[in-house]
Amino acid sequence: MLSAINRNIVRLQSEQVSAFVGIRRLDDPPPPTAREVLHEITLGPQVIDGVKLHVSSIRLFANSGVEEHGPPVYEVVVGAPGIGAI
Repeated sequence: MLSAINRNIVRLQSEQVSAFVGIRRLDDPPPPTAREVLHEITLGPQVIDGVKLHVSSIRLFANSGVEEHGPPVYEVVVGAPGIGAI
């Protein structure tokens, strides 16, 4: 069960919401995708600080960039079991 503060974060009722939208902390983003793959969007469960959340990874214009690294991967909390979508 989520604590009251975690429930408020998931429902966007906390000043800590910005911690749940961000860029993966990598030295450099991964290389670009194949030319045919314009955007990458995935959805899956993640456990963050002991709280199970539904997280979407979004990479816009994934096929752009240079050979070594492409655009950033954004991660957004989109819900939590028992609470539903934000």
